[in-house]
Amino acid sequence: MKKITLPVLIIGTILMFASCTKSNSPEKTVTSFIEAINQRNWDAAKANSTKESESMLDMVKGFADMVPDSAYTPLKFEIIKEKTVVDGEKATVYSKDENGNEMAYQVLQVDGKWKVNFTMEAIMGDMKTEDILDEAMDSMSETMESTEVETDTMK
Repeated sequence: MKKITLPVLIIGTILMFASCTKSNSPEKTVTSFIEAINQRNWDAAKANSTKESESMLDMVKGFADMVPDSAYTPLKFEIIKEKTVVDGEKATVYSKDENGNEMAYQVLQVDGKWKVNFTMEAIMGDMKTEDILDEAMDSMSETMESTEVETDTMK
């Protein structure tokens, strides 16, 4: 009995550590983060992100609160595992949405746990403020145009 118990105990311990490690991978963290945003679970999104990300998440929440549930469409995405780059306590994880658009997420290890760094600097990278504003204005114009088209078709 002792001969069987020891190997089973060792295998069980290895499996337990392997599952714990895998559940806190950069990819799993990004997946949990995006799913939390999709479900409008802001506390879960904040739990999977750095402290510095809170103000950006509050801004996203503000925009999301303006969209009625009936008009809200969750983001369909997949993690591109082969593009993940881990460099010590930093990682970059890529996701692809249903339209083929890729998004890079900066992930940092904080107190031994992976957290998404969802800050303006992390999202925009080396883009200049002027480029960011131009992109935001273009996006707002597109949104307003599509809203006008939807309103016109409802008449």
